[in-house]
Amino acid sequence: MRLRIEAARSLDIAPQTLALQAAVGGRPWTAELPASFKAGIAHVASKPPADRAKEWATARDTAGDTEANRLLWCRALTEWTADDPLPRLPVARDLVPLVSDGFAIRLAELNFLAMLARDLPPQSKAEVIGPLLTHVLRNRLKAEQAAALLGHHKRGWPYHHPYAECLYKWAAPGLAEHDAVRRESEDLCFATDEVKWKEALDNATWNDALRAAEKAGRHLLLTAPAPAETSARPDPPTK
Repeated sequence: MRLRIEAARSLDIAPQTLALQAAVGGRPWTAELPASFKAGIAHVASKPPADRAKEWATARDTAGDTEANRLLWCRALTEWTADDPLPRLPVARDLVPLVSDGFAIRLAELNFLAMLARDLPPQSKAEVIGPLLTHVLRNRLKAEQAAALLGHHKRGWPYHHPYAECLYKWAAPGLAEHDAVRRESEDLCFATDEVKWKEALDNATWNDALRAAEKAGRHLLLTAPAPAETSARPDPPTK
């Protein structure tokens, strides 16, 4: 049954987020980013700006220039930036065009990095802005995984076959509240009021889309139809 469903996927889906290919494109999800990718980003970032393109080409070709690896490089840049965002965002701005080369559409996560780098808050507010940006960047990664139904479950991480194109409409109501808070926290990163930054940090600290995805996943196991049955089942009720 699983193979028949996957074979019926007729759309050639271009990556638009890091998780989209795993959700509906039939590409396996890499739960843990290989350390070599983040180390590669750190190595390229450590070089003078004039040398980064050459160093990037070497790192990319050494790993293998495949679409799967390009997605991992984009994820590595986001995770590397999130670890220490204030000093790394200006460098990330230079690396975004390099790691996104080859994609028809720049991934949403990289667009957000570029926006933050362009409108970087003042270093004098590092005690608030640093933790806020770390939480916001990591929450965005989690949110994309959650939207793809790539959450944890008791037998491993993540679900091996999320069938998001079949089951998302049952999970969406449980994810909507968390996603609204995430989006507000992201928007407040561009505020100029320290009170708003602290509000965003408070929200970003407790808000975890993956926990919502786990809850939605457990609910789906009890209530959602098997993927093969979704075409025959009515849509879930709307609130």
